Amino acid sequence: MKKLLIIFAKFPLAGSVKTRLARSIGKQNAAFFYRCALAQIVEKFTHSSHAFDVQVAVAQENRVNVFRKLYPGASAYFAQTPHANLGGRMQTAISYGLRNKYDSVAVIGTDCPHLPVSTVQQAFERLHAHDVVIGPASDGGYYLLAVKNEHPCLFENIEWSTERVFGQTQHAATKAGLSMSLLPELYDIDVIDDLRRLLRDFPEFFERFETEYSASAREISTLLRGEHSDSLF
Repeated sequence: MKKLLIIFAKFPLAGSVKTRLARSIGKQNAAFFYRCALAQIVEKFTHSSHAFDVQVAVAQENRVNVFRKLYPGASAYFAQTPHANLGGRMQTAISYGLRNKYDSVAVIGTDCPHLPVSTVQQAFERLHAHDVVIGPASDGGYYLLAVKNEHPCLFENIEWSTERVFGQTQHAATKAGLSMSLLPELYDIDVIDDLRRLLRDFPEFFERFETEYSASAREISTLLRGEHSDSLF
């Protein structure tokens, strides 16, 4: 079976990514973290041994070629559908994949850089026995959605970017009579407490980027450890 993983991503411009996180660590640092997370996600899924193709869906059409150069390794880079909400963009990308030689498609974002490759592999395996596989996030959304057929109902009447996304998607699947399997719950990196948790759980994430991008990475790590402000913890 041909399997496709689509990574939904934005171009990492300060002020346009990780806006909630930016309230605590600043726009430039938030954009730097997003670049680090994006690089890790693309590299992890394109360079590891796996049985699925990887493509990147870029939010800005005029940044696709730049994305290809900055984050190489995927089999294709394409622009997300313009003038559509997140559900519409996901539905279009999944539909394209299923209509172009792939038997199953999984979609992830960039909010969960600690997502294991094994979890994505597990999602594809579970599709053998289920219609839909979802990875719920602790904030009420989800970090992964995988299907083997088109199901528009999963993207309709969903209050995107709210804590109701997962529950509404689950309800839509149940109402449509779709069998569903849930992956382990993970946390997104949206606010500073999430970033602190990532630092505790995966210190190697910051250690790597402190080496490659020393100034900004050290500044973020210092902020998270509370060396500049007692109020951070």
